[in-house]
Amino acid sequence: MRRFVMIAAATAMLAACGDSGGADADGDGSITAEEMAAEAASGGAVAMRPGRWEQKMQFTEVDMPGMSEGMADMMKGQMGQGMTITHCLTEEDVKEPSPEMFRNAGQDNCTFQEYDRSGNTMRMRMSCDSQGGGKVNVAMTGEFGAEAYTLNIDNKMTGGPQGDMSMKGIMSARRIGECS
Repeated sequence: MRRFVMIAAATAMLAACGDSGGADADGDGSITAEEMAAEAASGGAVAMRPGRWEQKMQFTEVDMPGMSEGMADMMKGQMGQGMTITHCLTEEDVKEPSPEMFRNAGQDNCTFQEYDRSGNTMRMRMSCDSQGGGKVNVAMTGEFGAEAYTLNIDNKMTGGPQGDMSMKGIMSARRIGECS
């Protein structure tokens, strides 16, 4: 699950290109990778500067009905500590976003229901089939700038082996230098 959360977060960061009006060009309620790429291409370059970015995520609320109290406390403690990753956003990523950027690291198991960028704000909803069965619904809203961004995240997981759960949190990132 940690891998999925970080992939979803990276997807949101990279999806922060495009203009207002939304990406659902055909109006069918589902946004394909091709529609995301067209939305990204129509909006020009990503506002974020290329370089090395440090991304931090911390979950502030974790709800796992049916899980024992001890196990729930342990999960809440681990998720509340947060996670930090660094990654490189290249000049090519900025100038020519590709559909692969929106497919969760090459996986075709996610669909976007909403993607809207207006100025420095972004709103996105997507759902993904999880590897262990079930479905993950992700909603993100936030603000972006050339050097930093902050996203509010609301994940709801259903039908998985651990049972249903929901997590809310904050992801923030800042540019920390050039790519090496």
